Amino acid sequence: MHIKTWLQDSKKFVYIFLGYFVLLTFLLLKSGVKIGDHSIFEITNGDKILHFIAFSGLSFLCLMAFRKMSNAFVFLIFFLYGGIIEIIQGIYIVGRSADFFDLLADCLGVLIGIFIVRKVFNFITVI
Repeated sequence: MHIKTWLQDSKKFVYIFLGYFVLLTFLLLKSGVKIGDHSIFEITNGDKILHFIAFSGLSFLCLMAFRKMSNAFVFLIFFLYGGIIEIIQGIYIVGRSADFFDLLADCLGVLIGIFIVRKVFNFITVI
């Protein structure tokens, strides 16, 4: 299958987005209690990198699935989602805490995801 044809089919992205959203929500709300001696977060601010990557993917898949959404709406929705997740982590999740810089990494990730989708849309229309 040609890459352009595959990228133009937004229906498959709906299912990928929904699966990714559920998985990401589960992982973000999972207890942060350390298992074993090693953690992926031993890198200074390693969790910020993961937040950035996760929210880049989230916004990318959302816009690939729901192409008529505006950039501002996607940013607002995922800003609120990230903020709610941080509040829940700070109040209810053992071993996790709310962190403004996690939310900042989420927002930067969303912006990069939006930027990448716009480049993909340009690629699809040029070919």
